[in-house]
Amino acid sequence: MTEILPQLSLDFPSHNKSADPLFKVYWAMRSRCNPLDVNSKNHGQRGIRVCDEWIDDFWSFRLWAVTHGYAPGLEIDRYPNNDGNYEPANCRFVTRKINTRNRRSSRVITAWGDSKTVAEWMEDPRCLVKNGTSIYSRLRRMNPESAMSYPVTKPGGRLDLMGQPRKVFATALDCPSKKNRHRSIGSAG
Repeated sequence: MTEILPQLSLDFPSHNKSADPLFKVYWAMRSRCNPLDVNSKNHGQRGIRVCDEWIDDFWSFRLWAVTHGYAPGLEIDRYPNNDGNYEPANCRFVTRKINTRNRRSSRVITAWGDSKTVAEWMEDPRCLVKNGTSIYSRLRRMNPESAMSYPVTKPGGRLDLMGQPRKVFATALDCPSKKNRHRSIGSAG
């Protein structure tokens, strides 16, 4: 392991922890879980804590991290229990992309018997819509399977309440609204 990640060797220097990239991860984890910190509403004020093994022992956390997949660029993620504490059985190291999808605010949609976040559905070959905003908009009036499998007719194209493409008018003069009904091209406005 020391050949792959020389800066993460298992040799524990007695000082200069702040130069260790894992110390920043450790410090941020502890800060998020401080219930007295006004910025800890998503962690500390919800009762999420750092386990007794790690709370005051950076070297214990570091040993666990190095032996459980830490690499520069990865983030710590509480999984499988997003409401659980930071502890060895509930943590892993993942990319930012995966960590972002594991938030409480990520909307999970069930379609075709699978439950995934909108971002995950956009990567699924069954989903023909590749814009999250469009999927959310369609879900207000369509079932999940239709919202994701009905093809996009053209960029910016919209669907009516029945899931059919809306008529798009080339100009305002083509639109049959009250304002333009009696207006003719070239007439004074």
